[in-house]
Amino acid sequence: MFRIVAIFLLIFPSIATACVAGPGITRNKLLHLAGTAAVTTTAAVLTDDVKLGIVAGISVGLIRELYKESNGSRCELSSMVHDTIGLIAGIHLSEYLLISKDNNKISIFYNTKFSNLEFIVIA
Repeated sequence: MFRIVAIFLLIFPSIATACVAGPGITRNKLLHLAGTAAVTTTAAVLTDDVKLGIVAGISVGLIRELYKESNGSRCELSSMVHDTIGLIAGIHLSEYLLISKDNNKISIFYNTKFSNLEFIVIA
């Protein structure tokens, strides 16, 4: 995991030099955070590998910013910051999230030392 983070930190400055600062907290930035967290968590839980979750989260954030650049918009540092926060949140969630599939339902469990919440989703 350290190598993946190190590679990200080496790539980030070269991408960031072409970016503008961008606005602070907006609805779009919160979508960046939530989207990256969701992708990171889902990939880590489904593959049972946090490293793949990290790679997926970083890839989605970078692809989104490169897509903006290719369509005439500018990538924004504030978007990257929110993607990074989402990545960290996704890593944390993946450590405590358990998904169980029984018959016709999917059960999602979130376990911590202080809570044991259960969400059941009927598929």
